[in-house]
Amino acid sequence: MKINQLTRRIALLIMLMLTITILSVRMRADTGTCGGEGVMLPFTDTMGNFFFCQIAAAYFSGLTNGTTATTYSPGASVPREQMAAFVTRTLDQSLKRGHTRAALGEWWTNRRPFPLRLSNYTGDHPQFLASDGLSVWVSNTQSNTVSRLDIKTNLVITELSGITSPEQIVIVSGFVFVASSQTPGRIYKTDLNVTGNVAIPLFSSTLGSSPVGMTYDGEYLWTANTGDGTAGTGSLSRVAPIGGVVTTFTTGFNQPRGILFDGANLWVTDAGDNSLKRVDTTTGGVIQTIALSGTVNHPVFDGTNLWIPSGDRVSVVRAVGGLAGTVPLGTVLATLTGNGLNGAFQAAFDGERICVTNASAQSVSLWKATDLSPITSVDLPFGPYNSRGVCSDGVTFFVGLRDQTGGSGLIARF
Repeated sequence: MKINQLTRRIALLIMLMLTITILSVRMRADTGTCGGEGVMLPFTDTMGNFFFCQIAAAYFSGLTNGTTATTYSPGASVPREQMAAFVTRTLDQSLKRGHTRAALGEWWTNRRPFPLRLSNYTGDHPQFLASDGLSVWVSNTQSNTVSRLDIKTNLVITELSGITSPEQIVIVSGFVFVASSQTPGRIYKTDLNVTGNVAIPLFSSTLGSSPVGMTYDGEYLWTANTGDGTAGTGSLSRVAPIGGVVTTFTTGFNQPRGILFDGANLWVTDAGDNSLKRVDTTTGGVIQTIALSGTVNHPVFDGTNLWIPSGDRVSVVRAVGGLAGTVPLGTVLATLTGNGLNGAFQAAFDGERICVTNASAQSVSLWKATDLSPITSVDLPFGPYNSRGVCSDGVTFFVGLRDQTGGSGLIARF
């Protein structure tokens, strides 16, 4: 009996000491007024600081935890390593909170994508996808059509026919341009608001042989032409969007495949020598060549870096140079492997994440764009399909799936 009473007294004493400690910490916590409301911080060295409200905002938004549990050290110097932590946390939080998925409450990353089993989708071998924000456009290389899918209803609202081997799609100022892999190459063009089942008009017909990639630089359309499939037969074509005048460049190109414009530079992936090439938009000449490994495919730009899929890896290359001369334009920052990469075909960016399709597998691979860390590899278990093209509307990734048995294709979303 005495032992039990002693145990209870000890327990009560411990609880009393904890309560006093907690109250003591709370009493020492700094308080201030921000926006007319009282604010309390766990720190003891920020009271009355001119930047008290900014410190509070940084603490509450997760950008800083202080130097200890009770101190912020507002007057202390910030070494470069701490500055890196502040900046990266700020960037990550900005992307998360400012992303469209945040406004919709979609904080998750889907690990079980949903197939769009569209009753009126008859596309065969979906190759490339492009989003205009309200719909997704899909080039179907076997059925020689382009399908327009409504994002909200999952219905096909347009079926464009008459295109031999349609490849990459570019949407510019209310118009849809489709590259056609023929010899000579062609581009087809239609209005963005076209509906129904119609033939798409021919826009230009004198491009280099077999264009598969296409981009726009604000003045011209550019196509990457693979030639006859062997090194040295490829080219680039520059096409005026008004009038369709074509200029084709061959010097320095072996087997161009992917192409994009980052706002300042034109980049081309060349499968003939497995390289990334920076191209002068005035002369069409190669002004920089970056050697990569694996068979290079279709890249994406995340606002700072290029992500280039190639076989079982993804190369991340600096596309914005001039950072005090320490990171030159075209520097290979990282070569990413693992995370399910298998025949990496195309990359897409949703404003926060990078998605890469694996053409030799039924999967896609996801990375966080800010620190290049892998998020997950997602299987697409809908049947005998391999993933090909991918795009994003800023919220959802859409992936084209090819039926390995020869049936019609499928579009997956996640």
